[in-house]
Amino acid sequence: MISLYRIDDRIIHGQTMIKLLPQYPCDGIIIVDNNIVQNKPLFRIYKQVVPDTIKVFCFSVNQATKKLLEAQSSQKKYIIIFKNIKTVKDLFDHGYQITDEISVGTASKKSDAHYIVDGFALNNEEIDVFDYLDNNGCRFSIIPMGGARRTISWKDVKEKAQEAKS
Repeated sequence: MISLYRIDDRIIHGQTMIKLLPQYPCDGIIIVDNNIVQNKPLFRIYKQVVPDTIKVFCFSVNQATKKLLEAQSSQKKYIIIFKNIKTVKDLFDHGYQITDEISVGTASKKSDAHYIVDGFALNNEEIDVFDYLDNNGCRFSIIPMGGARRTISWKDVKEKAQEAKS
């Protein structure tokens, strides 16, 4: 069973350990990322920060299309983490559809990005991908940085994102 889908460019970090694991108990964390799957030293770092009782896996998009179906039907609970929205679209294009709401954490500032809300900066391509997935049934719960504990949907920030592109 998949207990949480999450997009966060930090992958596994302090908030994952302190906030997400108690809220979404799991037997394993699955990272889906074509670059991390090839970077064994980086993957080992992510594994080291997670308690020994939780398995950590990393799959490419091609591998994940099968492995996520297995995780869905498993009795074990999994948190699925993507580094960016483009990976979610790649999965979608490979036929894997996420029907649960996707939690969206930090999208750090990049040279070509626009701040949409605190801690959430997207470039034009990423804005287009959020729109595409939103138009195809994906639902997002964006968690702004700072003191706010509320989440916002893509629909709440879509207009601001489109204005930032112009």
